[in-house]
Amino acid sequence: MGFIPDGGARPLPEEDCHDCVKTVTTYKTVTVPCTRNQYRTVNIKVPKTVPYTAFRPITKYREITKQVPRTIYVNVSEKVPYTVQEPYTAQKTIFIDQPKTTCTPVTKMITRRIPVVNVVPQNPGPCPPDVNPVYPPYNPVYPPVNPGRPGGFTDVELTDEIVAIVAEVKEVAFHRLKKEGVDVSKWHKWNIISVQKQIVNGTNYKVKVEVHHNTYIDLRIHVALPHEHKKVQLVDVKVSRQHGWMV
Repeated sequence: MGFIPDGGARPLPEEDCHDCVKTVTTYKTVTVPCTRNQYRTVNIKVPKTVPYTAFRPITKYREITKQVPRTIYVNVSEKVPYTVQEPYTAQKTIFIDQPKTTCTPVTKMITRRIPVVNVVPQNPGPCPPDVNPVYPPYNPVYPPVNPGRPGGFTDVELTDEIVAIVAEVKEVAFHRLKKEGVDVSKWHKWNIISVQKQIVNGTNYKVKVEVHHNTYIDLRIHVALPHEHKKVQLVDVKVSRQHGWMV
């Protein structure tokens, strides 16, 4: 099995139909979360040891002279204590402000308009009109070129009665063709080209009608006897050609 680099999406040459489709771009609004890191600087308390001068009491001695009883009073030196405040260097802990950068994720909802590309079918325009169109007369007279066999279809000329019968089944014929997937929206003609007649238990008609440029349909219509309830009935309808019958 071979490997297709582009995944097989490339159309084959016979499938290339760039004029049959068109690309349509529309826009829609979507909401998505967006998370960013938010930085800011704050002050925090941190401990710090600093020196300072404190005082503590210490006892020293000095010599003084005082009188003591003796036989006679003489000056005698002795040491007596006394207290003074002496400075010294001590350590203490204080708290100071120190800047610190923090990072916090912050999520916000944002909206964006994004393109949406679709590929849609594109119907072709109407066919160009014939340079030299030939329009049949409304009541053409067709000579019986084929007299036919007994019980078979024979060519007949168009009459007002046949025109009325064909007009009665027009909507039913279009409805059946639509159900079969035939696009009848561009059909703007209704020209009866030829008619054949068959005498049975009632009357059968085969009618060829031009409905568009180079587009024809064949109708088979049954006209019941006068005493029957449903007088005109569309038996069959087919898309046809200018020459030959499809029904």
